Amino acid sequence: MNQQHAEINQQHTEMNQQGAEMDQQHAEINQQHAEMNQQSAEINQQYAEMD
Repeated sequence: MNQQHAEINQQHTEMNQQGAEMDQQHAEINQQHAEMNQQSAEINQQYAEMD
């Protein structure tokens, strides 16, 4: 019984680790999106100044 509990706890630990890694990846993607949006805003500003 304790062995089963230990294995389940191990699986939960691994799942939590995977969740943390996914959260990190999402944070990086969100950062990239923010940078892309910033670039788009700068390009739009340049076009506005050309008009």
